[in-house]
Amino acid sequence: MKRLIIISISVIIGILLAETYLRLFKPQITYDRLPDTGTGCYQPDQELFAVPKPNTVCTLRTPDYTMETPINPQGFVGSEEIPMEKYPDRPRIAFIGDSFTCGQGVYHFMAYPAVIGSMLRGKHIPVEVINASMVGSGPDWYYLQLKNTVAQFRPDIVVIGLFIGNDLSDMDYFYRKATDTAGLPTAIDTTHEYVDIDGVRRSTTTPLRYKIPILRNSHVFQLLVTRLFGSFVYEDNPERSDEPCLLNPDCKKLEKNMSQAVAVLTGIQKISFSINAKLLVVILPWELQLPRHILALSRINFFATDTRRHAITDALARQLQTAGISFIDLLPAFESYTGTEPLLYPQDRHWTPAGHRLAAEAIAPVILSIIAQQP
Repeated sequence: MKRLIIISISVIIGILLAETYLRLFKPQITYDRLPDTGTGCYQPDQELFAVPKPNTVCTLRTPDYTMETPINPQGFVGSEEIPMEKYPDRPRIAFIGDSFTCGQGVYHFMAYPAVIGSMLRGKHIPVEVINASMVGSGPDWYYLQLKNTVAQFRPDIVVIGLFIGNDLSDMDYFYRKATDTAGLPTAIDTTHEYVDIDGVRRSTTTPLRYKIPILRNSHVFQLLVTRLFGSFVYEDNPERSDEPCLLNPDCKKLEKNMSQAVAVLTGIQKISFSINAKLLVVILPWELQLPRHILALSRINFFATDTRRHAITDALARQLQTAGISFIDLLPAFESYTGTEPLLYPQDRHWTPAGHRLAAEAIAPVILSIIAQQP
């Protein structure tokens, strides 16, 4: 009995010491530290569910960083207002995507759209960049954002950042309130989150790992859950729980979502053609697609087998080719990275400045080629 008491006390002391160490040096994403999609920088929208609120600064906090992103008077990422009229001989490039294209985790001028603009201007091509992205959006939102807002600015090139990690499952996360005769959305919404009166997007569900009151704020418990179950998931809903499916090319749900997403991208291409713009889809890799040595730089210790990492992008590439949509897959660029700077944040899993630079270096030559072909 005495021995059992000593062991119990030792375990308790060990847990307390581990909890203290983690809180001080390696804090985990506990319930009180859950990241949001940005404080005070959204407003509800009848057609797009939510849009960035003009003339605000979006503050995002995660265990990896605290970042402020300015939103300009038109609701675009950045502080400078975009003139409606284009300058002669100044190509205008519009980027639309989710948190990766928005630049979550880096200053807005370090996000890959801004870096591409700087690279091209460094080659004496005076491009103008519009970043019309929003954290936590998906293909239907991209389509409506282009149709309702971005098309008015008459971009010469439309770049869609399609994130493999959840953009396909977002076809279920958002539902279509109304569609046109072609079956494309005219209004979308979601039952999984809402915009509160302070302009914060709030989840309507509580992730399973945070449902036990005594453990939800334990750093030790959250670390164990992350280690045991791999990829960190903020939300607890089946629409975005597609990790096993993403690694299985025979997954029926994935096949359906991919076909829907390509249909939306075809609609985006039609809008682009109608305003004399070229469309480029950029396939942004999911962290589990990256090889072990890349993930090790970010202290991420889980990975997919080499035989399955390419299945999802290969399947998407075939559908895009069939639809006649131009694209670039960034997975090869990330796989061949030989630098020493981490490309991903260890817990948040969004790109670091190095990740955005790598993406920009891969995309810029393709955009340069498109510009060279334009009259």
